[in-house]
Amino acid sequence: MESMKKILIISNNVLSSQNNNGKTLLSFFKDHPKSHLAQLYFSNEELGGVYVSTSYRISDEDVLKSVFSYKVKAGAGLDYIKNFDEILKKEPSKIKYESFKSSNLARLLREVVWKVSGINKQSLSKWVSEFNPDVVFFCAGDSLFAYDIYQAVCSYLPNVKKVVYITDDYILPRETLNLFWLLRRRLTYSKMKKAVPESDVFVTISEEMRFEYKKLFNKDSILAFNMSKDLKVHDFKKTERSDLLLVYAGGLHFKRWKTLSLLAKALSDFNFLNSRDVTLEIYSNQSVSGDVLSEIEVQGVSKFCGGLSENGVQYALNNADILVHAESFEKKCIESTRLSVSTKIAEYISVGSKILAIGPSSIASMRFLDKHVICVSDFENIQSKLTVLLDDKCDFKQDLDFLEKKMLKNKNDFIMNIIK
Repeated sequence: MESMKKILIISNNVLSSQNNNGKTLLSFFKDHPKSHLAQLYFSNEELGGVYVSTSYRISDEDVLKSVFSYKVKAGAGLDYIKNFDEILKKEPSKIKYESFKSSNLARLLREVVWKVSGINKQSLSKWVSEFNPDVVFFCAGDSLFAYDIYQAVCSYLPNVKKVVYITDDYILPRETLNLFWLLRRRLTYSKMKKAVPESDVFVTISEEMRFEYKKLFNKDSILAFNMSKDLKVHDFKKTERSDLLLVYAGGLHFKRWKTLSLLAKALSDFNFLNSRDVTLEIYSNQSVSGDVLSEIEVQGVSKFCGGLSENGVQYALNNADILVHAESFEKKCIESTRLSVSTKIAEYISVGSKILAIGPSSIASMRFLDKHVICVSDFENIQSKLTVLLDDKCDFKQDLDFLEKKMLKNKNDFIMNIIK
């Protein structure tokens, strides 16, 4: 135990078994002793589990309170939060705060608020020094203030090992006329240009990102994405049904719902032409508008089933005959997801069932799965691909063992470079 490194995680999201980013972080550190983990985070999320020995929060709400009151500084700890709540109860009209995340202009204004707020550096420094980490693991996103706080933490610990991890692309150019978006992109790059070269270990989420960012920063990286625990339930008894069941469990953002809608309609045609009753269940914790619901639900074929608990996800994945991974074919969405690997892929692979992946071949998730599962990168071929996949006599043999070995190598590289 004494030889294990003490790791301070800095991220927007808390370690979590539900939230995608939090789930990815948890998969990295879930086997590390809790006594050797601490987390500094920047959201109002509640801690969903006891995964760290100590945590420190500085949220939008905390920052806004500090701006509107000279008596408090953001991040002073729970005592100040409780005391300030008492002030709000007595004089609720004194402060009104809201989320600064709805637009690029709002995000820039949010950065200004964080910049002028009174972050309690003395309190933060004391907390960091008391934990005294060997490693600072920074999950770098597109919040500029997070880079400033990360740099401040590192300044308290001159000999600490610095790790920078990037899960999505926040800096490469894209076609847009939104000047505020372009400004945020440029400012994020300026922050990343300092943090990445100064890091001792640079971590990216895909081979594609590793290649692109090595050219940008002249620094190579190791790979790490969601390291799912084994979700396979041995001797699982599936529900009785007349035909095969496909299951999608994941987010519907980045227009993934449109791909699921195309799949549902293709399944409807397949069932009609082949006198089959194949069905699709769609699970997501995200809210769905009526318009989207009408697109993804096809009568007798597909159904939106809402969100799932951690145990519910495991049951749904094991109950499926085929697991569906979906990416959008729209240009803007491709740009947003091109360098990332979905957190769901590792979970799907651990179950061991057949996988149907639908999306453009240029996306890292699809490249990772290509030639090892059934992939549809051109939707004009969906019917022929479905015929191969849904025919019990098909000769396609997916190779999940290869993918598992690849993920295991990445995990071992991560452990050797960061945890040990």
